[in-house]
Amino acid sequence: MPTGTLTPPAVITTERRAYTVEDAIGTGGFADLYRVSFRDSQGVPCFAVLKVLQSKHASDSHLRDLFFNEIESIRRTQGTYVVRYLDRGTLPRERGGLPFFVMEHMAGGTLYDLVSQEGLLDELRAVHFGRSIAAALKNAHRMHTVYDPDLQDTDGGSTQDLAVIIHRDVTPTNILLDQTREHAKLSDFGSAIQARDGSAALNDRIRTPEFASPEQRDGSSKITTASDIYQLGGVIYWALTRVEPVQLLTKPLGEREWSHSRALKDLLSSMLALNPGERPSAEAVESKLEEIALFAKGSNVPVAIPPLLGPSFSMPRFRLALAVWFIVIAIATYPIVSVLSPLAIQAIESLTELVQNRVPSVSKPQN
Repeated sequence: MPTGTLTPPAVITTERRAYTVEDAIGTGGFADLYRVSFRDSQGVPCFAVLKVLQSKHASDSHLRDLFFNEIESIRRTQGTYVVRYLDRGTLPRERGGLPFFVMEHMAGGTLYDLVSQEGLLDELRAVHFGRSIAAALKNAHRMHTVYDPDLQDTDGGSTQDLAVIIHRDVTPTNILLDQTREHAKLSDFGSAIQARDGSAALNDRIRTPEFASPEQRDGSSKITTASDIYQLGGVIYWALTRVEPVQLLTKPLGEREWSHSRALKDLLSSMLALNPGERPSAEAVESKLEEIALFAKGSNVPVAIPPLLGPSFSMPRFRLALAVWFIVIAIATYPIVSVLSPLAIQAIESLTELVQNRVPSVSKPQN
């Protein structure tokens, strides 16, 4: 739990608004988390989460840099499937002068909480959450304009550069759910790095070893966006089985029992490939998960058709069902057909006679 930097009902102000501390939520890496309340521009009361650097790390320049990097990363990756950034500031001197930022409050807890409380997810729900996080990673993995204090412009100030953002800690505890527990967002960019050439050095500890990619575990000098893809594949597999991806290193997915679609198994196998170069991009993962979800939804839609076209579909059954449908249609339409048939025949005869009268006859040539 938080170290006690803030206690209810402390009021923290920024240039934008005032926040009242309601209660402590927990810790996140090297920071403390608090639930705070505020009023929006319309005067409506709202809740948010305030994340503040722990006082014991105040003098650690490396962790302070990581904290500011998290703020920058979450701001740069804003989108539908990333926890919304709201504000930032510094606590007053009497409270330690510690940096903090404010983000949206997700009332449904984490994906880890959901699976722990309700059990394994079905395929459609796991795919739904996975697609949301893939969309978040797609946004993070594109080139962003970042501000680099190590690059100096002609006036001596920091300048801009382009980089992709690699999350490096995609885990069930970093995927937050809304109050309905039907929508997921990616959070906690505390381990994120900004990679200018698409890769970056692994220069600090792994926060969640159970979900780390193979290249993270073996201390690879270069980490790429493919590491996030491996972790997302591990999260989806874990949500379906409660098997942590680290266990797949000794017994791969292909050697384990599987009770879900072949398409999802093939996708997860590619995402969990040991070679980073063999893993798909976040955009490809999002597209494939959407395709799997559409197919799964279609197969689960109740339709008033003969049971012969149900899950045990086969071509002989299909032909029989088609014949049944023709019989049903014939019986249903017989009264109409019996009335219209004489009229249809008469119309065809009249049309034939008209054509014959308009087309000149062709005489056979004389020998």
